Amino acid sequence: MRKSPDLNLGEGTMWIGGESYWESLDAFHLASLKLTDLGYALEQHIESEEPNYHGVAKLPETPAPPSWQARLHTKSYLKCHDCGGYLSAYYFHAEGRTCHHCGEPLWRDMRHNFTFVWIQEGIEYPDEQSLPLPSNFYVYETWRWAPLPSTPSLYRRVLSTVGLSIRLDQAHWYEGKELLTSEALTELGRFVRHFTELDADEWDRLSPSFPRHGIEALVAVARFCHPDPSFS
Repeated sequence: MRKSPDLNLGEGTMWIGGESYWESLDAFHLASLKLTDLGYALEQHIESEEPNYHGVAKLPETPAPPSWQARLHTKSYLKCHDCGGYLSAYYFHAEGRTCHHCGEPLWRDMRHNFTFVWIQEGIEYPDEQSLPLPSNFYVYETWRWAPLPSTPSLYRRVLSTVGLSIRLDQAHWYEGKELLTSEALTELGRFVRHFTELDADEWDRLSPSFPRHGIEALVAVARFCHPDPSFS
């Protein structure tokens, strides 16, 4: 699950699972202006069957897809250990290449002589999670589809808010893994309360008793969303 940033985009907006949900056209106008001031570009989102950055493939039957993707100009670089110079990340797989600042090799004895860093607003950060502003996130125009009714497949949309999905044919993959962390349950509860017709108070009462590990945890969410969920 992606961590939601500490970024207030105005009334009628909220963060769930690192993505931004906008509840009205007025909220859209105000939030988009704020993002523009911060340097973001809003790009219309086009649905794809390819896995997203959570590693979860988009499901064609999943309701309420994102409308936009916000992108901030942020780049990753290789930082030479010898001189501290920045190089294009494309050099990562180029064994035998040398730093074009100091001439030292980027690989020595099959070990890399550089560190990955991220640059945002001219400031260096050790990884993408350290950036003060997210480099990209999805925007959902919730007034177009909320509230979502209880259906056999609703759980797919609910779980996707925290980057989870159910694959019964790969149940072994989930074994022993804590999937429903306290943070995930909180984020799921926010989506249930604000964007579905489910009983959010009942979620608050029951969800603390859900299994936390393994596929049983996800099935518990699915059965809360509908008494007869479809896993096909």
